[in-house]
Amino acid sequence: SPLDSSYIGALSTQLGTGIDVPFTTYEHSVHTIDAGAGSKTIEIPTRNRSTKGIVWVARNQADIQKLNKDKLKVFNYNSMSEIHYRLNSQLYPQQPIDCTNGATENFLELCKYYDLVSTYNGVATRNTTNNVDNTTYTNGKFINTFGFSTHPNTNYISGKNLTSASSSLVLKINCNPTETQQIDVFIEYDAILTLGTTKVDLKR
Repeated sequence: SPLDSSYIGALSTQLGTGIDVPFTTYEHSVHTIDAGAGSKTIEIPTRNRSTKGIVWVARNQADIQKLNKDKLKVFNYNSMSEIHYRLNSQLYPQQPIDCTNGATENFLELCKYYDLVSTYNGVATRNTTNNVDNTTYTNGKFINTFGFSTHPNTNYISGKNLTSASSSLVLKINCNPTETQQIDVFIEYDAILTLGTTKVDLKR
């Protein structure tokens, strides 16, 4: 039986030192881009020892609370031309991500982030769904991602260390929105929860 005395004894001993439970989770921050801004540099407030990646969306701020607004379409008004990330002093990728011409480069970053290898065929995101009004949606992609992890397996502590006071993650967007945009940023990071008889500890 799995509940015999030897099992209970081993479990009790392990709980004395703690059982590590690795997992991946997210933290969220909100930022804005003013109408007609031209460009925006956003420093993301994050301090994790294994930052795996960033996922973010831009929406017209005035539309977010409208109950009668098509929520998917609300995400589609990103008039972006370029996206670039700087983690500490290093740029990711080396060249800015081009968001013009159907935002194909941006879409491929989405495929890489979610390991959608079978869709790496230069597929453009423009004019592929009835939820996109192609007369106004000329640049951008409604979900933007970039991965910093060195290993796709979420069980590995494989992200970038941002725990030091001098660490920084910066998002730079070249854009020209006609309305104020709300930027919702989600940082994916590795964490370990330690469960024991005398402690519960979260390492992130």
